[in-house]
Amino acid sequence: MLDTLRQWASPYEHELYFQGFLERYPKWLGNVNSDIEKQILNKLLLKMEFYSKMDIKSILNQKINPYKADCSDFEYTNILPMISKDRRYNGSYDIIGQLIELDREMEYQGKAIFPYRDTVKMDVRDIAEDTDTLIILDDICGTGGTLKKFIQDNKAYMIRKKVIVL
Repeated sequence: MLDTLRQWASPYEHELYFQGFLERYPKWLGNVNSDIEKQILNKLLLKMEFYSKMDIKSILNQKINPYKADCSDFEYTNILPMISKDRRYNGSYDIIGQLIELDREMEYQGKAIFPYRDTVKMDVRDIAEDTDTLIILDDICGTGGTLKKFIQDNKAYMIRKKVIVL
């Protein structure tokens, strides 16, 4: 599998955020326990495409704007990263950072995405009581196990809220 990964990764070697991937791969695969889940992740990985920072912001803009209209311009919406089960830093926090940067760029054009600076929350426990919609941003969803566990562990914070996963 390692030779296949090297071949797959070679077009992305010049990308700053992709460097060291092959060294991080075993730890990433260690997030799941069963051999079947590891096979699924390996298959998904080989189909994965790498996106630059500009690509990510463009995709975020395309994906988030339709929800803005559907969610009262995010007046009662909170957005947060998909938080790992052990609360360690993960790529979802990077996506949140890109979204915040995009909001600032759009604000300069008079088209801010968020009505308030605190629309983005970094912890599910900080969700505002009057929030009716919760958007969870995840950078990659392999088997869905981490997301499922996150929702199960935090369902008390999601009662009577529309939950959207991007």
